[in-house]
Amino acid sequence: MNVLKRCFTILGVMLFVTTVSFAQAHKLPKTAVPSTQFVRGLKDTVGFAISPAEMNLVVKLSREADAPQLKAGAKKYHLVPGSDYIAGISPHDDYIYAGPVYAHLYPYLRAKRVIIFGVSHYARRRKVANTLIFDAFRQWRGPYGRVKVSDMREEILAKLPKADYIVSNSMQAEEHSVEALVPWLQYYNRDVEIVSILAPYMNWGKLAGLSTDLANVLGEIIQSHHWKLGKDIAFLISNDCSHYGNQGWGGRNFAPFGADCRGLKEGTGLDRSIARETLCGTLTAKKVRDFYSRVLYPDDIYKYKVTWCGRFAVPFGTDTLVNLMKDLHHKPLQGEFLRYGDSVELGELDVRKAGLGVTAPANLHHWVGYVSIGYK
Repeated sequence: MNVLKRCFTILGVMLFVTTVSFAQAHKLPKTAVPSTQFVRGLKDTVGFAISPAEMNLVVKLSREADAPQLKAGAKKYHLVPGSDYIAGISPHDDYIYAGPVYAHLYPYLRAKRVIIFGVSHYARRRKVANTLIFDAFRQWRGPYGRVKVSDMREEILAKLPKADYIVSNSMQAEEHSVEALVPWLQYYNRDVEIVSILAPYMNWGKLAGLSTDLANVLGEIIQSHHWKLGKDIAFLISNDCSHYGNQGWGGRNFAPFGADCRGLKEGTGLDRSIARETLCGTLTAKKVRDFYSRVLYPDDIYKYKVTWCGRFAVPFGTDTLVNLMKDLHHKPLQGEFLRYGDSVELGELDVRKAGLGVTAPANLHHWVGYVSIGYK
């Protein structure tokens, strides 16, 4: 069913369902878990799974909901048990909406160590820009127990120029864009170790310089340990695509195509074209720069062209990967378009009975797009 047909089919009941769903979301307990000195807390205990039972159900229902697409994707990209991606781009929105999109990527991200490039949603409020943000936690919380922060982080910080980064537990603790990815990684690898790096607002020159520095450091570390890409180390970029609509965005209108079925079609179409044209196929520096210029105004990094919240994490992460492959004398990565969806058309997984809910509504006046891309 195409976008417009699907849109008109659900339009008659959507406003009622959305109103009820969002009202229920506000009744759910929002008891974020505080961080300790060495263990990172939990920002969101509503949208993401925090127990084995919750995560098991999310994965089960996500895979059932998207079974035909998962089968078609595996056939198209020759994915079999044991296939590994070197890197990926993942959503970070509520599982109840985006679960089926997450499900396409994570079975093939099972490396021992995963560097996660996250969004820094509150960087402008904190007046932080043009720097990388690390944490000093030793562990993160996951649904199956604590997740170790890889010793690789200390190697990175020892080699990276001091001017390139800050260490802020508070900024890492308030950010949900990395937290959302950890349960999916841990589901497929209980022993996974992570390094979280947030990418705040950056002008292009600074982004390119930081990505070059980080790639050089990562190349040295990977070569010194003789690590295999996709097996010993992998990379994950956190992103949600268009934040669309004319309601619920702090008084801003993010509906350039209108807040109706036509707007949904045009908005999701734009997301797909950006993802396919700049992030898929052979990953090159030119494509990364093209992505940056398509979603941002180069002369005003605080102004959207397209409301992707990964507008800095995505180009920083992919530019790092382009540079790293060169440093390792590895062929350029190939991006595979696994799945796109949005919070309206995907509907909701039946996970409320397990205690999960929504942190924002999903309707023609307020929706979010999601994409999963895998890199070999």
